[in-house]
Amino acid sequence: MYKLNPCCLVALILTSLTFPLNLMAFVLPGADQIPFHHLSVEDGLSQVTVNDITQDELGFMWFATEDGLNRYDGKKFVQYRSDATKANKVSGNIINFVFLDSKNRLWAGTNGQGVDVKINNRFNNVAVYINQHKKNNIIASVIFEDSSHTIWLGSWGDGLFKYSEKERRFLSVDPVSEIKKLWAITEFENRILIGADSNGIAEVRESRIIPWKNTVELAKTSIKALFVYGNKLLIGTDGKGLFEYSSKLEKIGKVPLGEGLENLVVHKFYTDQKSILWIGTLGSGFFRYGKDKKWTHQIAGNEKESLSNNRVFSIFQDKSGVLWVGTEGGGLNYYDPYSILFRNIRQGSDSHKNLNDKMVYAITSDERGDWWIGTESGGVNRWDVKEKKFHYYTKQTGHLLHNNVRALINSPKGIFVGTMNGFSLISKKGKLIHQWNKDSLSQLPDNIILSFEKGAGNSLWIGTYKGLIQFNYKTGKVMQSFMEKDNGGPFVHGIIISIKWLEDKLWVGTFSDGLYVYQPSKKTWSKYVHDKKNNASIGSDALETIYIDQQHVVWIGTNGRGIQKFDQNKRTFEQIDKHSGLANNVIYAMLSDNNHVLWLSTNAGLSSYNTTTARIKNYSMSDGLQGREFNVGAAHKRKNILAFGGIQGISWFDSSQNQSNPFKPETQITHVRVLNREITELKDEGIELKQAKGLPHSLILDHDNSMFTLEFAALHFSSPRHNRFRYRLLGLDSKWIESVDNQSEATFTGLAPGQYQFQVVAISKDGLADSSPASMSITLLPPFWKTWWAYSLYVLLTLIIIWRYQAFLKRKLQIQQNLNQGLVKINDLKERLAKTEKMAILGELSSNVAHSLRNPLASIRTSAELLEDDQSLPQYAKADAKNIISEVDRLSTWIKELLAYSKKQSSNIQPLEIISRCQEIIHSYAAKFRTHQINCHIHFELSKAEINMDAILFQHMLHSLLDNAIEALDKEGEIRLSVSKQEENSIVLTIEDNGCGIDFKKQTQIFNDSFSTKPNGLGMGLSLVKRIVERHDATIEVTSEENVGTKFILTFNLIQE
Repeated sequence: MYKLNPCCLVALILTSLTFPLNLMAFVLPGADQIPFHHLSVEDGLSQVTVNDITQDELGFMWFATEDGLNRYDGKKFVQYRSDATKANKVSGNIINFVFLDSKNRLWAGTNGQGVDVKINNRFNNVAVYINQHKKNNIIASVIFEDSSHTIWLGSWGDGLFKYSEKERRFLSVDPVSEIKKLWAITEFENRILIGADSNGIAEVRESRIIPWKNTVELAKTSIKALFVYGNKLLIGTDGKGLFEYSSKLEKIGKVPLGEGLENLVVHKFYTDQKSILWIGTLGSGFFRYGKDKKWTHQIAGNEKESLSNNRVFSIFQDKSGVLWVGTEGGGLNYYDPYSILFRNIRQGSDSHKNLNDKMVYAITSDERGDWWIGTESGGVNRWDVKEKKFHYYTKQTGHLLHNNVRALINSPKGIFVGTMNGFSLISKKGKLIHQWNKDSLSQLPDNIILSFEKGAGNSLWIGTYKGLIQFNYKTGKVMQSFMEKDNGGPFVHGIIISIKWLEDKLWVGTFSDGLYVYQPSKKTWSKYVHDKKNNASIGSDALETIYIDQQHVVWIGTNGRGIQKFDQNKRTFEQIDKHSGLANNVIYAMLSDNNHVLWLSTNAGLSSYNTTTARIKNYSMSDGLQGREFNVGAAHKRKNILAFGGIQGISWFDSSQNQSNPFKPETQITHVRVLNREITELKDEGIELKQAKGLPHSLILDHDNSMFTLEFAALHFSSPRHNRFRYRLLGLDSKWIESVDNQSEATFTGLAPGQYQFQVVAISKDGLADSSPASMSITLLPPFWKTWWAYSLYVLLTLIIIWRYQAFLKRKLQIQQNLNQGLVKINDLKERLAKTEKMAILGELSSNVAHSLRNPLASIRTSAELLEDDQSLPQYAKADAKNIISEVDRLSTWIKELLAYSKKQSSNIQPLEIISRCQEIIHSYAAKFRTHQINCHIHFELSKAEINMDAILFQHMLHSLLDNAIEALDKEGEIRLSVSKQEENSIVLTIEDNGCGIDFKKQTQIFNDSFSTKPNGLGMGLSLVKRIVERHDATIEVTSEENVGTKFILTFNLIQE
């Protein structure tokens, strides 16, 4: 068989390998497999078969599927289909390829509807001609751009086409050729070659398609892929494997990929940024050719991080170094070489290839390179690095006294194994040497062995559930024994969870009794416990682990207070916890790498703490960990390999490969929402959106659309969930705002009319920021009453009012007398109503008020209006007339409020969607908020929520609460309105201000009839609100503090969908 020439094939890859896997990495299972993350329909991908992948000039990823084209920004998919809107429309739903050419045009090939090209953010169908006849229903199977930037199109059934830039159409090449079904196109040694179905390889020569004479051996073979690699032509076939052609040797030969792999379907070739060759197959996963001059083969498996499907359709590496693999039926796989490559060892049914138990409590390794793993019920699992399989040692095999293993340590004599019933010594080849428990070793405090530590000489320190011993592993005898205080020992509670030895000091961590330090030379004990009055004391008495790093710094892991750094000179502790950035405060185990980074296993994944810079990074299951939770003391380091045991197996990684991603993120503003509605059209009612390269560029809003949200993305796919943002709105505030929880949107409301500039910068997980922020200009138009012509009208009206004011003064005295009489009657009625206890009497009084006052007030108002319109009156008379009208209107409002309070309302209760209703009401207050310089913040956890309620009463209720809040505020105050889901069947509406607040003694009276904190108030507003709330089976509560603010909390029953 013809063999691949290593010198030629490796010529482009001797620099450095994109996915380095050194010899040490092969000490544990799965080291030669790339760990993948996955994206599928659950994440927003339109379909699980990904035919092709590319990245556009802006940084967006594009995926061609069997059900539409997908654009991805790291968090959100945008789908393009044949039945979509104009902006998201493509000619067909089955997309065979997506391709970015040298002019940054995006091409999409469909399965029967021809080819689309993206121009001005819209896909347009490109005309295809055969012999001057238009035919756009071709199956576009492959596209290629040659060195002269000519675009070639291969079809399935209609042959080869060439794109005419002048005519902007595809023209048929050699339409009489019998080669019609094309899989592949490439350029090799200045000639265009095509791979055809059942017709081998052909070349294009002077507009003719003829069989390529150099590969006559494959004349009847289906050619799936062609690829130029160095000075070789790689040929992927349909069922005959991989071939290569060397022009230097002028021969074709088959490339061996391994035993049993001779008849592969080779579908895809790809070289990454470091020239590593990737080969995708249909049914056998993919292959990589690395710097070790060997093929690495990877297929799909049962592990979460394995390849999702063996039928590999597409491979692509983006600008940030992430490698994407599209499969048939398995969605997307992606691999980030700049993230920690966590690999996992799990329990499985494959005998001797997996752990026999998922719960791991102890890990160590020996000089042979074998790894020893202690489990909860499966005894000890030994990974034999030479045989590449597991050996199992249990109680049933006679090696252990119990299958629950809690401690392991390597010694010159063998491996000591601590269990729940004593400990065993096993040789490194797996033979039992000896076993001990209280029956054979009377000085052993307890049979439950929790920890081991190598001491001076031949001593081995052993921590148990009830104390500590110093054991001579050479003689098999106890040297010292330290029990609990009840038995004459130093420990209050002798659960010895962790032990470390350093320079004639034994550091002993207990489960609930703090930290002990023993000096054998002095035979003295020191104890450190938590002191609430001393911030420099140890943070907790409940310890989980002790670790001493290369600089001999002592680190203590606690149960609930993070890690404690001990200063041996000052004898003080420094605490690092969740407030510092850790994922969790329960620290199970610690290891340090060779870069001064301390790795911590916790109840919420792994955390890394750089002891030099104090920078913290957190890793979770989404980063590829075995699970969320790890176990006490289950950690081991061998050279660069760090391994941590947890409740679902072991997560391990090579710390020497931990590197920062050198690429800066690209920031883009992706979507605009106005009043929580996404804007897709460039012009809408009161909205004008302009775009650049298909993305929002500028926005003009009228005053009715002043609440808007801008969505943005960091087009950097190396750990995209760790990307963060900072943004600002110039014209409002020049200070940058850091996004909360990496949120990728910003909402603004209540802005004054004017010009604004929004800027946002993306920052990668490694702290690299985009060089230039994405920006967008925003114009808020003033309402008509604030325009220049409105102000001109105001001046004219003012002059008219001054001219008419003189007439008003002549009749002032008469009107004032009438008004005083009316006020006397109103005050009398108000005093009577305040003393009335029953609503029936209040109703009668209200009716009397209406009949007694409406006509006099109307007469007074009419007289005042006449005076105001009198041109001969002076200005001060007109002002007095205006005041009279205002007083009359205020009295009319009192009367209406009085009637509304006492009247028995006939409610029209029906389903009411309150999210949109709240938005409408808040929007109607925008002018008032601006007038009073009030910032209004709204937050809705739900996009839609329905309750049974009268819409008019809901509006009256919310108006009353908002008016109260506004009156309670000074200028530049804040009002917060939120709707959240409390339980499965209820929602909470909250209205909060930071105004003057309500005196505590008055808070119990505010819902009472006739009680008011306002000098001129009737005290019926909040009483009416409470009646409305109770009428709809809802509740209302109030909390308030003087000079801090007031919060009203309303709870409604939610209508279930």
